[in-house]
Amino acid sequence: MGRQINFYMAPNDEKALLDYMLSKENIAIIGQPSPTNQPRILKDFNLTVSDETLWLTVYLWNRDTTQQVFMKAVKAQGYYLVDFFKSEVVQWGRCYLDMEKKILRRGRLWLEAYHFEGDQPIKKNEAFIRWFERLQRWVRKNYTKSEEDPGCYVGREALLLKDYGVKFTSL
Repeated sequence: MGRQINFYMAPNDEKALLDYMLSKENIAIIGQPSPTNQPRILKDFNLTVSDETLWLTVYLWNRDTTQQVFMKAVKAQGYYLVDFFKSEVVQWGRCYLDMEKKILRRGRLWLEAYHFEGDQPIKKNEAFIRWFERLQRWVRKNYTKSEEDPGCYVGREALLLKDYGVKFTSL
């Protein structure tokens, strides 16, 4: 059973959330794929890596609540991915801003609260779930509820971009 919060964030909005997280918790940001069975910890949170590949989906690992991230092999491709359903990580689907096309794509934070062993659901660590709930509260407190997209929140810089003709999109 998953939980999520959707939002529109411009780069400074994203930075504000990241600054909040890093000031409160021992957070690692995981990019993928990883060439090894260890999580690929990102040193910074730039939108691009050296080959200009976008990190649009990353995973947030709170090392204060969770000791291990589980990885799964993709043998045909020769790399590893975060096992999101087994690991206690939050998936951050980041917003994508294209000023040329004047669009801002919606993002989200997503938590999967259970994993399965066989057909048996196992609830993840309560401290991990409470951490996600703190992130949700921060977004709700610091961003504006969207009028056009129910259940979605809009960051301050994203609101300014909207005033300049940037369209919000879910795709």
